Amino acid sequence: MRVAEMCYRPIAFLIVIATGIGLSPIFPRDAVSAMSCSDQLIQMTAACMGGDLTKAAECRRRAELRGCSNLGGANACDTSEMRENIDWVFRDAGARQTYARGLRKGLEPEEAVIEAQQHNPRAMNQLQGCRDFISAYLNRPPTLPPSAADCSCVSIIPGGAGYIVSNSCPTSFRFLVEIVDAANAARKTRIDVGRIEGGQSKSVNAPAFTVPSISSTTLYRGGKLQFCPY
Repeated sequence: MRVAEMCYRPIAFLIVIATGIGLSPIFPRDAVSAMSCSDQLIQMTAACMGGDLTKAAECRRRAELRGCSNLGGANACDTSEMRENIDWVFRDAGARQTYARGLRKGLEPEEAVIEAQQHNPRAMNQLQGCRDFISAYLNRPPTLPPSAADCSCVSIIPGGAGYIVSNSCPTSFRFLVEIVDAANAARKTRIDVGRIEGGQSKSVNAPAFTVPSISSTTLYRGGKLQFCPY
């Protein structure tokens, strides 16, 4: 009996892990939402394998590329691995340059951190689900995405050889302005104005169109876009 038990238990345990039994049905939804990143990767790997042990390596690779979701909110993001993902950006010379470049082109700090990890798909995916945690970790208030109400803050008027784009909101946005040729609707261009702080303005050059006309503005912040027809 002892020999049989010693042979049986490891096999049964392996089948449970491989098929995912006990990862979803046994734990209630609240417990699953509190899983660590490692537990999430195990669950995704098991679901992909479907009991086929020959697929273990490939399924693990796919799970790591997908990264961890933000199932447990900010608390699920507060892990040593997540903090290391952020700290590395400021330790590595190349990542610091990428981060600074992102800020110069108008990205919010948390977006610049994510972009600086673009060489590491797993870390990048994890960070994308934890923007509020990144903001808090950098001692900044969480960045709220733009809304339709924010479109009323946008003002674009002719100025010199182009236009003056103004932001009357109290917070900053990254601005994308689309300009069309009123004489030929097929001709249009989108200009990345970059980040404009609250109460500030920037000038952009008008394209060489016959009759340039503002078509729309897109506000970008916190990884979200808000389209504002002009």
